[in-house]
Amino acid sequence: MFSLHVCVYMELYLCGWCCRGPLADIYGRKKISVVSILVVCVFGYLSALAPSFVFLLAFRFGVGVGVGGMAVPFDLLAEFLPTSHRGKFLIYLQGFWTLGAAYVVTMAWLLMDSGGWRLVTVMTAVPVTISLLLASIYLPESPRWLLLKNRSQEAADLIRHIAEVNNTPLERNLRINALCEDTEGHETVSFTEFLKPTAQQKLFIPMWVVWFSFGFGYYGVVLLMVRVFESSGDDDEEATCDFDYSNILINSSTEVLAVLLLIFMIEPIGRIKTMLLFFFVAGVSVIFIAVPMSSLSFSFVAAIVRIAAMGANLSTWVATAEIFPTRLRATGHALATAFERLGSLLSPFLIDSKRASIGLVSGVLCGVHMVGMFCTLALPETQGKDLDAPLEESQLPRLSTTGTGTKLAGQGEGGHHISSRIVRTNNMITKSNNTISGNCSDRKSLMSCKDDNIELSDTKQ
Repeated sequence: MFSLHVCVYMELYLCGWCCRGPLADIYGRKKISVVSILVVCVFGYLSALAPSFVFLLAFRFGVGVGVGGMAVPFDLLAEFLPTSHRGKFLIYLQGFWTLGAAYVVTMAWLLMDSGGWRLVTVMTAVPVTISLLLASIYLPESPRWLLLKNRSQEAADLIRHIAEVNNTPLERNLRINALCEDTEGHETVSFTEFLKPTAQQKLFIPMWVVWFSFGFGYYGVVLLMVRVFESSGDDDEEATCDFDYSNILINSSTEVLAVLLLIFMIEPIGRIKTMLLFFFVAGVSVIFIAVPMSSLSFSFVAAIVRIAAMGANLSTWVATAEIFPTRLRATGHALATAFERLGSLLSPFLIDSKRASIGLVSGVLCGVHMVGMFCTLALPETQGKDLDAPLEESQLPRLSTTGTGTKLAGQGEGGHHISSRIVRTNNMITKSNNTISGNCSDRKSLMSCKDDNIELSDTKQ
């Protein structure tokens, strides 16, 4: 029954991602994020009121659909961050996943015996309610997405507000009147976009395998720890199952160490090397779960496995968000996550099977992590990559330094050339000269930025 509950949740998580990804690329990151949180909140409370197991599955169905769109804020944050700190701050965000996991285990430990599962379900929905209120009020839209949709003034207002909050105010006459981006014909985003003969297509198979591997491996490790730390008793009339919540809490809390390691590793050594390291460690260490050892030694090995599995998870999320251009980012991320959900959907059947010994489960998890590691070798390094630069330049972004500032140039989506130059004095923006030029298929207006303000002209190529 536990496997059935988990599989229903994972299957609808997959469906939610397949729907929410394209919708976020069409209608915006904020709207889809808030709607997703609302769905999780409503069906979370309804789950606590379920009169039967069938209703419980139906309500968890709704929770899965909502959670399927909860990673859209991850892409939203990626589109705000500077290249030099993007990986680190995305890991900060993922750290709240670990806090949430620890919170759920703590609520179950404290309330399951006294208040029952319904009270635990209500308490796990409370943080979602808080996030819904905060997101509705404070969550901004992505300026990259706004520019993509030619909502230039909204993007300018948002950028000005962010600059003021960070004590780097821009000129009040900042104006963005148009955008060199042919959005006509791209209002509808579908998964067929990823079947076109582009550089991304070469990455699809290894990327999908990597996501499947860490989905199967990560959730397999989590469920394996639950299996190891549970004790079951069966008789002719009743079957009972008790969980060692203290050990489960300690084991899940070790993911904090994975977050801390990633914060210090993701920028200096890059995304791909980080993924390779954690996939390898997870694959090797999970084998020792089946080896007889003392309780203390087993807890140490279990912690290493959980840390490594979480590290592979987090670094894969960061790399994926950086590979796709803004127009396709949420959809591409959704497609990759669908394969992760497929892996996590299948893992409970192995972990919870009475025919599969701990040794067999450990061996399969080792193999899955190793497959993920080898497929990672086919992915490009995205450290330092401009989010809308093509994959051919992702590993070696063109960076040149002058005596007064830094100039970063890259080839944008659809043949657009993007360059920027910012001069700072005493942490204040004093002068900028940014140029976006390109060859749009419909020869639309191009943007040119002049000293001390940004304005646009209808320049023909």
